[in-house]
Amino acid sequence: LHAENDGAPGEVTRRAATPGTRRVRPMPRVAVHPDPAECSSGTVAKATPMKPLARPPCTIDPGSRGKRCWDGLMVVLIVYSVVSIPLVVGFDLSADRWDGRWWFDAMVDLFFLSDIVISFFTAYAAADGELVRDRRAIARRYAASWFIPDLLSSVPFDTLADLGYCAANGTCGCAADASCGAVEADDLGPALLQFLRFTKLIRLLKLVRFLKLGRAVKRLEEQYDFNPVVFRVVSLLFKTLFTAHFFACAWFFAYTITCYDSAADPALLNEEGCGSNTWVEHYAAKLSDEESAMLRSDAVTQWTTSLYWATATMTTVGYGDIVPHPANVSERVFVVVMQILGILVFGYAIGTILDIASKYNLASKLRREKMGAVERYSRERKLPRAMRRRIRAFYEYYLDRVSVFDVGGVLDEVSSTLRNDLSARLFEELVMDIPFFQSRSDMSFVHPICQELKPFCVAAGEFICRNGVIVMEMYWVRKGTVALCKPRKSRHGPCVVLKEVEDGHCFGAVALLDRTARQDWDAQAKTYCDMLYLSRASLQRLVQIVPGLKKDLKLADSARTLRPNQNHVRSREQQTLQQQQQQQ
Repeated sequence: LHAENDGAPGEVTRRAATPGTRRVRPMPRVAVHPDPAECSSGTVAKATPMKPLARPPCTIDPGSRGKRCWDGLMVVLIVYSVVSIPLVVGFDLSADRWDGRWWFDAMVDLFFLSDIVISFFTAYAAADGELVRDRRAIARRYAASWFIPDLLSSVPFDTLADLGYCAANGTCGCAADASCGAVEADDLGPALLQFLRFTKLIRLLKLVRFLKLGRAVKRLEEQYDFNPVVFRVVSLLFKTLFTAHFFACAWFFAYTITCYDSAADPALLNEEGCGSNTWVEHYAAKLSDEESAMLRSDAVTQWTTSLYWATATMTTVGYGDIVPHPANVSERVFVVVMQILGILVFGYAIGTILDIASKYNLASKLRREKMGAVERYSRERKLPRAMRRRIRAFYEYYLDRVSVFDVGGVLDEVSSTLRNDLSARLFEELVMDIPFFQSRSDMSFVHPICQELKPFCVAAGEFICRNGVIVMEMYWVRKGTVALCKPRKSRHGPCVVLKEVEDGHCFGAVALLDRTARQDWDAQAKTYCDMLYLSRASLQRLVQIVPGLKKDLKLADSARTLRPNQNHVRSREQQTLQQQQQQQ
């Protein structure tokens, strides 16, 4: 396409393509902004490209507020389903057709079908953390993972079978228990009874929704800051209660299935209940007439009795008051299977509880192990009791103020941006206590130094370092006061204070940076002091990776203005002179 001026100011027309010429692919649309001066002169305004508007994809953000509310609703509906379905199947509590509970269950099924549709439009996080909003990629991923289980658990096969049966008999206009044109149970053949039983059992497919519960709860856990220990305890409690509830419903279903057989075979009927060779009749014979009548008719009594048996079986207690009928082989086989499953569930619960207990306070466990190792080492080396107390006090202070985990390894593994943000959070209190770090906002400067600092405490009157000792560390006073004293003529002589170092200041950097220097003063704590020290090896590494650190530390050293010990200077000069003479 070509633009040309047809004579009218600002008017742009398209040149018609002549016959036989090859069509040219149209160029992107452009927006023409004519200038009035150019229009009056008859020139065509320059066309500036206009960016195409990006149409937002029709996808759902998994972290949006609406999606979180939907996930919360699905968690509630899943819990309702996994609790109600075993009750309906095991205790034969089917809702009457067209009544309130029937419509409520139909609405629940509709919600689960809607969740399948929503899953085809929900974006997901890729391996690099970015959200994938391509609907084809979303559909392929969902179809290859959870689509089939969700479909099997969401389609109401039992409702469809019931509606198909009533449509065939012409009884869809009345309730399920009404007799308007319905066929009596005695007129039904065994094959049709087996089909009706199958339609009830097919509801158990909806228990696959329990798998959906884990996904929904995991998404909610990612959105909200749940305590992992509390979450695991609640999850274990719910799983245990659900298993006991399922075992109870299955145990009573062993009686309910006999009632179906009794309807098909009148020979199994007796005057007391559905069948005489069931665990219900066997247990009812031990009860009074009133209690046995409640056991046969009251659903709450039936459920509590079955739950009592399931809990005793799962915990391997087995009191022996509720047992299968001696003449019922199927009940015995069922009990054997339940006992095996109960042992597995009980073992899983005990293992999970032990794992939670061992990881509940891992930091305290590691501290106790460290203190135990130090105590055993002190006794093995037969150290004096006073020294053992000092070592124990040091480690108790040290471990209370540092993490027992490998913080340095975590900081080394993450990216530089995340490392700076994490360092700002971890060393926030330390930076606030030391002015040397407060004037530097660059965490890439602060983080390596803070990572190498080691805490320790000093009681009032205790010496931190003595004169004449080769300098191996420099110190920061976090809280307290340290006196730098003139070298004493005797070890127990009076302390002549040259300078006092207070909160947030350091000393010993100048002497530490001089590799041949010895300490020229005594450092004694005037009060109880919280201290930090930086070793020579750590400082040598930091000087290589942190630019300007050597100069900054010398300027920050509180002892840089103190006069050195002349005796040590002369001794070093004499040592140097002796070395030169030996070389000559």
